[in-house]
Amino acid sequence: MTREGRSAATAGRVYVTASGKIKEFGAWMLPRSGREIRYGKDRILDVAVVNNDIYNEVRSRRLSAVDDAQDGMFLATKVVKRIAPYLRNSSGGFSRGCRLDVPLQPHASSRLDRSRDHL
Repeated sequence: MTREGRSAATAGRVYVTASGKIKEFGAWMLPRSGREIRYGKDRILDVAVVNNDIYNEVRSRRLSAVDDAQDGMFLATKVVKRIAPYLRNSSGGFSRGCRLDVPLQPHASSRLDRSRDHL
């Protein structure tokens, strides 16, 4: 990190409460000397992305290490995020006639057609 880059010594991850959760958010400042600075839960904020919203379902975990950043340091983070499965109906299977297109390469695609008749 350079002196000019100190203001970028931040980390964050956005999640939606209805479909995901941040299970783990860790951060370390790594100086050249090798003695790391660990940031605990007391330095990590969980904030609403949209202010003045009734539901606040979109949230963000944020950390600022700007005050600790010095020349030659590196900010490392580890985020474990759980995301709820999607493309499923209430019975746990694919809906009748559900189609999922997945691009494999720039000029190729794979198509998965599923219905209850094939399950």
